[in-house]
Amino acid sequence: MKHTRTFKTTMLGALLAGISTLAACSAPATLAPLTSTPVSQREAPIATANMWGIENVDLVPDPAIRYGVLANGMKYAIRHNETPKDSATVRMQINVGSIAEQENERGLAHFLEHMAFNGSANVPEGEMTKLLERQGLAFGADTNASTGFDATVYKLELPKTDAATIDAAMFIMRETAGELTIAPEAVNRERGVLLSEQQTRNTFGLRQIEKQLQVELPQAPFGNRLPIGTLDVLNNAPASRIKDFYQRYYRPENTTMVVVGDFDIDMMEAKIRQEFGDWKPVGPAGAPLDRGTVDPDAAPIIGTFSDPAVPVSVSLSRATPYTDTPNSVAVARDKLLDLLATLIVNRRLSKLATSADAPIVGGGVSLNPLFNAIDQASISLRGKEGEWKQALFVGEQELRRALQYGFTQGELTEQMANVDTLLRNAAEQQGTRTNRQLAEEIVGSIYDASVVMTPAEQLNIYNRLKPELTLDAVNTAFREAWGTGPNRVFVSTKEPIATPEQTVMTALAESSKVAVAAPIDVETQAFAYDNFGTPGTVTSDVTIPDLGIRAVQFANNVKLNIKKTDFETGKARYSMRLGGGQLALPENQPGLGFFMSNTFNVGALEAHDVNELQQILAGRAVSGTIAAGDDAFVSRGETTPADLELQLQLLAAYVTAPGFRPAADTLWQNAVPGFAGTIDATPMAVAGTQLPAVLAGGDKRFGIPPIPDLLARNMAELEPAIREQLANAPIEIAIVGDVDEQRAIDLVAKTFGALPARAATMPDYADRRAVSFAPGNKDITLYHKGADDQAMVFAYWPTTDDSDYPSVIARSMLAEVMQSLLLDEVREKLGATYSPGAGSFASDVYTGYGYMQTQVVVDPSKIDNVLASVREIAKSLRDTPVSEDVLLRARKPTIERLDKQERENGAWLSLIADAQSDPETLDRRRGRKAAYLAITPVDIQAAARAYLREDTMVEARIISEKLK
Repeated sequence: MKHTRTFKTTMLGALLAGISTLAACSAPATLAPLTSTPVSQREAPIATANMWGIENVDLVPDPAIRYGVLANGMKYAIRHNETPKDSATVRMQINVGSIAEQENERGLAHFLEHMAFNGSANVPEGEMTKLLERQGLAFGADTNASTGFDATVYKLELPKTDAATIDAAMFIMRETAGELTIAPEAVNRERGVLLSEQQTRNTFGLRQIEKQLQVELPQAPFGNRLPIGTLDVLNNAPASRIKDFYQRYYRPENTTMVVVGDFDIDMMEAKIRQEFGDWKPVGPAGAPLDRGTVDPDAAPIIGTFSDPAVPVSVSLSRATPYTDTPNSVAVARDKLLDLLATLIVNRRLSKLATSADAPIVGGGVSLNPLFNAIDQASISLRGKEGEWKQALFVGEQELRRALQYGFTQGELTEQMANVDTLLRNAAEQQGTRTNRQLAEEIVGSIYDASVVMTPAEQLNIYNRLKPELTLDAVNTAFREAWGTGPNRVFVSTKEPIATPEQTVMTALAESSKVAVAAPIDVETQAFAYDNFGTPGTVTSDVTIPDLGIRAVQFANNVKLNIKKTDFETGKARYSMRLGGGQLALPENQPGLGFFMSNTFNVGALEAHDVNELQQILAGRAVSGTIAAGDDAFVSRGETTPADLELQLQLLAAYVTAPGFRPAADTLWQNAVPGFAGTIDATPMAVAGTQLPAVLAGGDKRFGIPPIPDLLARNMAELEPAIREQLANAPIEIAIVGDVDEQRAIDLVAKTFGALPARAATMPDYADRRAVSFAPGNKDITLYHKGADDQAMVFAYWPTTDDSDYPSVIARSMLAEVMQSLLLDEVREKLGATYSPGAGSFASDVYTGYGYMQTQVVVDPSKIDNVLASVREIAKSLRDTPVSEDVLLRARKPTIERLDKQERENGAWLSLIADAQSDPETLDRRRGRKAAYLAITPVDIQAAARAYLREDTMVEARIISEKLK
């Protein structure tokens, strides 16, 4: 399910997501305002509209976007972009979703999305995915679609922008837009796929959202029109009804094409006009989307939801009718004020959740339009298990505190620093935004009729508005957003609340009698970790020319790998690997690594607790924590060239002076009981938490240990377990991106290079690496607590680790071939599932450990049929070489993915993270493409004969405990 954009001006859309909850961002001194006259007091210019009819008062649109409208009413937007080079992103949005459906059509918008892959006038059923794979587009990763309440979006990620690929993309989109056949036999085959998806999505989370929408928006359609639809419609709707829906809404005037990538703009515009210019609607148009209404004067609404898996949560909100505001600087000012208020309250809630006696697990505030249907102010709290009243008290009292006393100047200064830097960094990095980022921003502007601007222009507006973003203005905006206070309360618990409305109202009345105190500013401390001693000396400095990697070693044995690229202007990605990770942790403390990965940052530093640290680092593009990986303790993230020094200081501080504070234990003990209900709530949850340990013979390092093990873990155990590792174990640092190599070397010399000498190599950990694929028997059954029509079925074949690289490549390609065949047989022909998968796992940590697998989400009644199909596929791969076409469809997307990784900093960071301690990874990188290209059908058959053996196959079922 997809929600619509929530900000009228896109300059604000990414800010909340971009501000870290631990160490956010900041910026240098601000630019002088461009005007001294408050924008809200200026005479507004007359609104103008772009070619799409989007009104704009005084914003400056991105001039690189070419907008257009065809004679038939179809809209398009095209933008040239070269990140990544020679590739493109395509989005086609149809302005129809589930709220357009009549009662006997519930689910048809989504059903129709599926039918786009099941035959058109010029593409036979089952051939569209194959056609895309032959162009190098992987199913799911590069070819996808989504259906929401009010829009359906078709998505392609083109690995090339040559004529053949562009032609294929435009052809497929045109077929989808107006040429689907929707044949009855194809519809009937697809029903099973839709039912499988409906079963998979039938989780407590979706049911919770559905109930909340029904309760809070009784005069709007959303709570009774989830896109997944109803079983009755999915089972029984005839093809004619689906086709009627298609013709009513899949029309040129409802459609927008967005294409961003490395191509000639004129050529792309001509392609769109050529392909879509002759598209004509069929029959009468569908009715406009009815978004409903809300009565702000109605009595307060109390709603509750209960499920054994749901964590405790409380939401207090105010809903008022949606106000459509013009695109203007004045509106941008109002939204910035709302945003700053939101960030301040969120910061307060974060402090409460990470305090030594934390009353809640977490929480947040939002002030946003919802679905372009209502204006909503909300505060949501995640409570401790069994303590919904406490969460309600916190929400009511913190909201009242903010409304009664407002915010402090210190709070505003901190969040202004975060917003300032995020916008400034975005402006500096705008030249290397990805095709996908740009395309999604343009698509987002369709939802709320907003103006797409460059980050530089967004920063320009922000700097003009800064004099108006005062404490009084922020306080006033927050109070105006909440008006007379919440008019909806929604509480979720594991057990039902008796007489819920009366009980919740009584709790609210009780909370309202508690006096709240005014907030107090706390003085910001200086960062205590900016001097680590005498800078280290370089003992080795080697350049690897063919890969563009610089490998440096310091006298204390710290290693540094650098890869300078121009893929992301103004951004540097980093990695730190230290010690042995899970291999070094005690065997008798299962879950300690999981505990560390989730709480280490809350332990913070000796000199600063987590909240002090967040205040100190406000406005700086740094982040920090250390997680327990399989064979190393790892920190990984991104920063800017300007903040690289502080980032390295922060990481070095985590290594030399971790806090191990009890607040981390409190947060853990508060969070785990609520999490406990989710680990077996669905087949997918059981597959991720329990099944991995079963396959590894009960080794609790795989998956997630049982809840009692998790609750037993604490900082008192973690500190002695990793102190020696932090002090003495090998460290390898990698930096990739927009980085000055010599400056990076100097900064590492001043931080990690200045530490006392460390071990040069890791212990072997041979006994800890000895893991066998040992599930105990060849027929595994595990149980979940969700709906009884939900199940997953797996087939496994033991292989080995990744020490034999040619074998790794062969197994990988065998898995890709199996994936294609599963799509053909289990999804398309059987109609048994919407998500069959195949893969090959070859461990680079655990000796001899590896397996091939297939996995299918399926109705329990179809498990035997699916397993029979899997066996038949395995047998066919053993008996007969695959066709060249099947191999092409499996290999082409793989090769395109490898080529794409050559232009991605994230992929380079993964490569050089341990380039000195494991140099074989570099040789494998050099030869991997040739190795994949060299694989033949005979090689695939040989791998199948070696590994996909009937006598070694292990079956695993995950079914409802009700079916025991």
